[in-house]
Amino acid sequence: MLKKLVRKAAPVLIFSEHMDAADGERMFRHACALGLEGIVSKRLDKPYSSGRCQHWRKVKNPSYVRP
Repeated sequence: MLKKLVRKAAPVLIFSEHMDAADGERMFRHACALGLEGIVSKRLDKPYSSGRCQHWRKVKNPSYVRP
């Protein structure tokens, strides 16, 4: 369901398939290399809920400059 919603928001949002926590740092470095604002992730063991929630994490690219 999330993949379909994000597809409609492209190119502002990019959906990535599930990655384990061990791949998170690599994913973040890749997002930074692409010049993206950062990444958003959710705890795997928690259900999806819309809006602000403690289970979601946004990690910002420190080099990001808004166009």
